[in-house]
Amino acid sequence: MNREEEERVPKKRAKKRTAVEEIVTDLPEVFKNRVFETRGDVESVVLVVQKELTKTDVSTGHGRLSVHYSKVRNEFLKRSEVDELDKEKGRVKAILVQPCLDECEISLRNWKSNSEYALVHDWNKVCSRNGLKEGMKIQLWSFRRNTELCFALVQLS
Repeated sequence: MNREEEERVPKKRAKKRTAVEEIVTDLPEVFKNRVFETRGDVESVVLVVQKELTKTDVSTGHGRLSVHYSKVRNEFLKRSEVDELDKEKGRVKAILVQPCLDECEISLRNWKSNSEYALVHDWNKVCSRNGLKEGMKIQLWSFRRNTELCFALVQLS
């Protein structure tokens, strides 16, 4: 093929790869210490999702962090919590350890119509307090304090 012919041949685009795909597989030590100090079960810690925050994740009008079912990396719910989330307007209350290491109460909802879970109830305060912005990379980890569902939100960038 000569140069002219080569220029007319459509070139395949390389798939866009982001740093989000590089999964950090361990909860940072400062968060492990926080889990331990607050009598959480360090052995119960699992990564729920690693993602880049979207415009709607940080929008005050939406007021929620979405976690699409297909992005969930590990099972983190008990059967009773799944049953509660399956109810109309069902929610599970949880504790969230924020990137600043403060805790707040948050609720987990199941938005079946969007095939996603959503952390709601004071999510806007979490964004504001921790300076969360569109494009930031985060991880959401789950752990237990006795039987109580808890999350740790780790800011990667």
